[in-house]
Amino acid sequence: MYWEGARDCNCLLYGILGEASNVANAIAPLVGVGVLDMTPGIILGGSVMAIGAFLIDPRTIETIGNELTVLSLEGTLIVEITAATIITLLSWAGIPASLAITAITCVIGLGWGRASRHVEISQRLQLTNQAQSDGGDGSKYEHPSNLFSEEMTRHVVTTWFISPLVASVLSFVCFKVAVVAGFISL
Repeated sequence: MYWEGARDCNCLLYGILGEASNVANAIAPLVGVGVLDMTPGIILGGSVMAIGAFLIDPRTIETIGNELTVLSLEGTLIVEITAATIITLLSWAGIPASLAITAITCVIGLGWGRASRHVEISQRLQLTNQAQSDGGDGSKYEHPSNLFSEEMTRHVVTTWFISPLVASVLSFVCFKVAVVAGFISL
């Protein structure tokens, strides 16, 4: 009962604080050049992100929730509180940051930490049945090789490095095409 209430409150906090940063990042260029006023921009950005959550997010949820690491409810709360706190502090400081990257990095850190935790010899040999101190339940899925997917983590981190480069090149090409086509004058 307690954990479910904590989960629900945490999801609300995470959604409000995290998505506030995401909407700001999405509409800032349009508000900055005067195409949109701030309030309509926030409404538009929030609405479009809600639509995207239903259309695109299920695959992302699968990757974060199941493919990077095995998360317990307690681990999920740790990840969400940590990510929401980081994003909130950065937003208050006026520093744009990605909730997605912050949250996924927290998931990776938790999975990596759990997979590399110290295990007593008696526990390794299963001579004693000690309680899990990391929020896990001791199930067969908690073998270190099952707690952290190096391959998926490598794939995600590589994509983080490639995406800004591709975005920069595409933006440059689009700008040059717009200038040549006469849509933008220098």
